[in-house]
Amino acid sequence: MQKQNNLLFKLAQFISYILDPIFLGLLIVVVSVFRSSMPSNLTMFWIIAIIVLNLFIPILFYWYFTKQGFIFDAPLTNKRAQKERIIIFIVFLLAILVEILFLLLTKIYQPLFAVLVGGVITIFFGSIISYYWKISVHASMTTFFVAMLILLFGWSFWPAIFCLPLVFWSRLVLKRHTISQLLAGFVLSLFIVIVTFSYFGLL
Repeated sequence: MQKQNNLLFKLAQFISYILDPIFLGLLIVVVSVFRSSMPSNLTMFWIIAIIVLNLFIPILFYWYFTKQGFIFDAPLTNKRAQKERIIIFIVFLLAILVEILFLLLTKIYQPLFAVLVGGVITIFFGSIISYYWKISVHASMTTFFVAMLILLFGWSFWPAIFCLPLVFWSRLVLKRHTISQLLAGFVLSLFIVIVTFSYFGLL
């Protein structure tokens, strides 16, 4: 029985790593660059900028703060991690705001702009909620990723929906979230994606 539980725990950890919010966020922004109508040299510039701003810089901050003893992912009982993970949210928020500002100062390319705006709104409200109540970032970002993927490529990508029950199950097994926290992350992102894409006429 213990061996089976350990196996399930390791599987849940693997799913959480594969469906990591940083990776999914980076992937959907990169995909939106390729779906935007921009010159190939500008596409390459954006890919590099996104990798630096949305991957390397957050990882450096994550590494630095964990070395300082900060905790960003911990069981439900750890209230300290709930407050400290706001730091990472702020890093992502600032990185995406820089990208949005650059688009506003140069030229707005869609759907990249809509994806970035949706991302900023999701992170902003997710951060506020998380400060008082632990909303699931994994559920939120997986929902954001799946919804954006379907909106960008159409319903032929509907199997991506199966990522949602997988991430829900993994976070419950790891005792990182309750059902209500997972559902809150799901509802928040789905609502913001639909509203954002409706506003920009991309639905």
